[in-house]
This record gives sequence, structure tokens and C-alpha cells, in this order.
Amino acid sequence: MKRSRTRRVPMPAAVALCAVASLGPAGCFSSNDGPAPPEGDFYFPTALAASPGGKALYVVNSNFDLQYTGGTVQALDLETLREAVPKLWCRLDETRAPDPRFPECANVPRADDPNDPFPCASFGLDERSPNDQLRVPGRCGPLDLNARRGSKNAAIRQSTVTLGAFASDAVVLAAPRGGPAEARLGVVVRGDPSLTWLEIDDDRDGRAQTFRLECGQGAGAGRCGAAYLAGKDPSESARALTLPNEPFAVAATEAGDALAVTHQTGGSVSLFVHGWTGVKPPGVCPSKAQGRPELAFVLGGLQGRATAVAALPVPRFVTEFGDVAYRPSFLVTYRDLPQVDRLLYFDDCASTPDRPFLGVGGSTAITLSSSGFDSRGIAIDPGARRAAEAACEAERGGCLPLPPCAPGAPPGDPPTCRARCDEGDEACEAVCAPLRACLSRAAAVPVKVYVASRAPSSLLVGETSIEVTAAGTTDLVRFYDMVSLSPGVSSVHVGAVVDAEGRRKTRVFVTCFDSRFIYVYDPERNAIEGIVRTGRGPNTLTFDPALDAGSGVDFAQEALDGAPPKAFAYVGHFTDSYVGVLDLDQRHTSTYLTMVATVGSPRAPRDSRLRSWPAAPSPPPPSPPSSWRSPRRPPCPAAPSARSRRPCARSTARAASRSPASATSATPPATRAARCSSATARSRPASETSGCSSTRTATPCPSTCRTSTRS
Repeated sequence: MKRSRTRRVPMPAAVALCAVASLGPAGCFSSNDGPAPPEGDFYFPTALAASPGGKALYVVNSNFDLQYTGGTVQALDLETLREAVPKLWCRLDETRAPDPRFPECANVPRADDPNDPFPCASFGLDERSPNDQLRVPGRCGPLDLNARRGSKNAAIRQSTVTLGAFASDAVVLAAPRGGPAEARLGVVVRGDPSLTWLEIDDDRDGRAQTFRLECGQGAGAGRCGAAYLAGKDPSESARALTLPNEPFAVAATEAGDALAVTHQTGGSVSLFVHGWTGVKPPGVCPSKAQGRPELAFVLGGLQGRATAVAALPVPRFVTEFGDVAYRPSFLVTYRDLPQVDRLLYFDDCASTPDRPFLGVGGSTAITLSSSGFDSRGIAIDPGARRAAEAACEAERGGCLPLPPCAPGAPPGDPPTCRARCDEGDEACEAVCAPLRACLSRAAAVPVKVYVASRAPSSLLVGETSIEVTAAGTTDLVRFYDMVSLSPGVSSVHVGAVVDAEGRRKTRVFVTCFDSRFIYVYDPERNAIEGIVRTGRGPNTLTFDPALDAGSGVDFAQEALDGAPPKAFAYVGHFTDSYVGVLDLDQRHTSTYLTMVATVGSPRAPRDSRLRSWPAAPSPPPPSPPSSWRSPRRPPCPAAPSARSRRPCARSTARAASRSPASATSATPPATRAARCSSATARSRPASETSGCSSTRTATPCPSTCRTSTRS
């Protein structure tokens, strides 16, 4: 989630004013005015998510400049997309035959040029000029979203649906295995404050993917119906709640029974409970297994503006035996507070009626850096603990997984109920004792925690440790390292790459919106492995589901079989509205950690006068000093005097005079204030903007600008 260093994109005054006014209770735009959003193009993408079985990629578009009646969600055919990625890693061996290490290249047409046997034309794409590659990295031209291609003769984009403007985050939920084949996509929408949810296909276990996006929209790419906007109708909440303004990020527990949504303003985090029709996942009260999200609680009174949130993994010791008073929890970071809070989820199943809620379970101060403020992302890596838990299977013996008993059920009802062990069944305890001891030790293995911070720009590295006792568990976060990065740090993601032997290796990816980089951090070496040059405004990233350890994909065998490569990350570029494909396969020595494909046609934001693209800045060293900033435009003093404010004010006036909206009339003070706010947000998604408080702001703005303008 980088921020662009290029010129700000002029925005009409009315839109700028609306961007500021949208921070109010109801916003200032109408979903009925203007043209419908484009079905076949990206438009300011802000979130990406993959389907449970890895056959679809969902792209959430925000309609950031309000040119249309709303944003969209698009479902892409991931199998067709993988086939369409140009295989720029193809090489010839010493006999001028296709390199046997890449059997997928055997049938690719070759050019006569011995120095370039596999140009973009071999894959049906145009060559991109060197100047264009400065704006959109990657050798080949874009992949058409709507053209039929590949073995399926299908288009990459399969379906589209319309929702509210300013969508900011998304999460995919899937029903427990053995239950109904159901899955849902939850989208956080700011312009129409809600958790908008869509029914999607559960394509796990070989099930078909029809690219369904069902949210009561009727035929075509209609707008999601009111019944699918959780948090809008107070009658659907047991506490008669509505979702507060400025929802920002969302995270779900592993069971999918609870979702936490942060809010940029008001110091609050909202709790949604969720279930599946006819299914009672562990920890979900029967009354909550209703098959749709419900706004259950709003935790207010927090000391800062909550931004990022992540769910802590539940130890298998808890899910296997359930005799520990464990509370699922979330870690929350803040924009204006140097700390990480742990929020506990209470299902309240023992009460009638049950009313779930959140509570603060502890805080960790960020003391590694000089300030520790402005955290923009948090990610959790449970890999080491999961590996330790998997090793415990050797101790299972005859101890079978025991389902939880129904609330109030007597011991032994049903016979396999977990209460057999809970109530002291000696035979049960004897069989399960080795597994219990092993999983208890595994639960104590720390979980890595990564925080993307802007003050200063850095990656904070920490871990959580758990103490498991009969009275419960304690998750304590401890930060122990800080990696300096370039300006504009905006998000952090834990994923994997494929090494030279076809094995998965964990990596941490940090996006920098301003400086147009993605940093790739190797947690084994505690060092930056590489820096990826991206296009303008990369603000969201997700990984191909094949890279997940639970996917069952054998990369070494698939390479021998000539299957389409799957080791990719998909990067949403906010400013120019396209998705880049990043190669994460170390066997592709010529393209590893480079953009190998562009999905959708990049285009500058509307009303932009920037028609020739400036050269991209040179990459910084792997660990630049935290004080490094762009030389293009120094920021104004943090607390300027009245005298020093005048040059910045004149700069703002000159910039405003170049706007199309000010060509024929003087700019009123209210419009100047709105433009001042929009100047920070124009080429940035909501995840990147914090009003005029950004270190990149060149103008001391009036107090009316000092509200977050996240899109």
C-alpha cells in the first residue's frame, strides 16, 4: 500500500468537498446519481481475496473519486489468469531446445532472435516501452479482463456486483468441513457504513466454481440489497446497534464465528457474530448460527483511532480438549497511539439471551522506535506453532477428536462428548494424556507478529507467548526488532515463496505506497531479501492460495507435470487501477520478485493532467535510514509560524489554480480547505491517508483538513 510520489491528481471541487463531508454521519453522495460503475474494469481497487478452494480471485473497487454510483466486487477466474500470465522465465538450453526445467515452456512459440527467443509476442501481448515500464513495471502489455483465452476459452473476469462507495477491506469465510458447502465474502464499506456480505461458491474439495456473487442485487451487476448490509438496520441487532462511521479493516476468527471491524474515528471496534445455517461451529451459541453476520457489540472508549486488526490463532490444545478457559482474541493497532491492544471475544453463551461482546485483555507499548505512532498494518504468522502441533499427531494413538458437548449436556452425552475427559473419565484421560501433553507444549511456541509503522517508516517484529493453565491462557506481545524502510509504509502481509527445490518458505511482504516498493523480509535470516519496484499506489496484496501450506499443492511435482505456475502474489495498484502479478518462484531466476503480468489496462485517474509519466526514483538500499524521504517536495514544519505558513499557502493557491474547477472563478475558503484535504488523499487509498498529518503533506492545512480521508 504505497503512496505515490508523482504529482497529485486534480479532483473536481465538488468531489473534494464530498470526500471531506463523507466523514460525517451519512456522507454527501447519492447512490442514485451518476452512471453505473464499469463492470469490466478495475476502478481504484482497495482489497483482494481468494476463494476457499483457490479458483476465484475477488477484487473490491472503491469508486474513490465518486465518478459512479458505487463501487464494485469482481470475481476473476484464477485458473484462466494463471494460464494467461506470460512465461517470461522461459529459457533455452545449450542445444537451443526449451529448458527441461520449465516443461510449461515447451509449446511456447519462439522468435528468431537468439538473444530473445521468448518475447511478449510469444504470449500474444505487446512489448511495453522502457518509458512505460517506469510507470507500470513489467515487460508485456496488459491482459484484457474480458477477452476469452486459455484452455477453458473463458474470460478472466466472470461476474460483477455493485455496492457502496469507499470499500476498504474484505475477508472470506468458509463453512466448517463436513458442513454445508457455503462461503461468504464480507466487505467493509465506508460510504454506506456496513459489513456488506455476499454469498460465494465454496470451491474446496473439488467442488465447482460458478463465480457467484449473490447479495440480493437481482439480475446483472445490480446493487447489493439492504438485507445484505449488516450493521445498517438496528432491528437486526440484539442491542439495536448500527455500525459507527469510518469502518476501516476487518479480521475473522479461524472458526469464522466472530469478526472485528476497526473504525478510524471515535476510538471503537465493532463485533459481528456469524454462523452457518444448520451448523454450530465450536464457540458459536445456537442463537447465533443463523446464517448471516449480525452486529453484536461496539467496544467504545478506546484511547486511539483503531486501524489494523488481526485474529490470533487458537491453539489446537484448546480445540482438541476444550478444558481451558481460553478466549479467542484480536490484536489491534492505532494511528495515533503507540501500542497494540489485545481484545478478547466473549460469546456469552451461558447467558439467556446471549449477548456477545469484546473486552480489552491487555496492551503492549511500542517502544522500539522514537515515537511508535501511526501503525498501518498488522500480520500474524502461526507457522512455527502449527508445525509443532502437526508433530503431535504421532502422539495421538487412540485419542480421537472429541466434539464439544451441547450446553448443559450431562457428561457422556453423547458418548464421544468432550465432557468424558472433562469429567474425569480415566480411560479417556489415559489414552489422550500423551497428546494432551504434546499439544500443551506446542501451545507455548510463540507466534510471530509484524506491524507496519510510519513513525518512523519501519517493520516491527515481535511475538506472542502463551501460558496455558487450568485457569486460562495469557497472550503477551513482545517486540524485539525493527527494520527501517522507505517512506509510505502502509500494509504488511505474511505469505510464502517457492525455493529452488520447490519448497514453501515463509516471507513477510511490506508495501510502501509513497515510494512504490514492496519489501520482502526473510524471517529466518532476519533480513530484507529483496525490494520489488511496483507501479503507482500499490495498496493491497494477496497470495495465490496454492502457496498456503494447507492447499496440498506439490510445486516440485507440478513443475515436472508442466502445470501452469501458481507461485504468485497479486498486487492491487490503487492510483492507476490495475492488478500486478508478482513472481514468487525462486526457480524462475530471471523473474523472481518482479512483476510478470498486468491484469487490466492501467489508466490515470480522471481529470489528471499528468499525461507523461515521470521517471521512477531509484530503489533505496535494503535498509535505508528511517529519516530518508523523497527529495521532490519537503514537508512544511510541524508547527510553522505565521510567517512560514505563507509560502505553503501560496503553493496551495497555485496548485488550486491549475485545477479545472478553478479555471473560471476564484476559489472560496471552503473549497480550498476541501482541496487541501483531498490533496493528501487524491492518489492514495483510504488505507494510506490520514488527512494532513502525513509526512508527505506539503502544505500546513486548516483544522478542517485534519480528519482522516481514508477511501
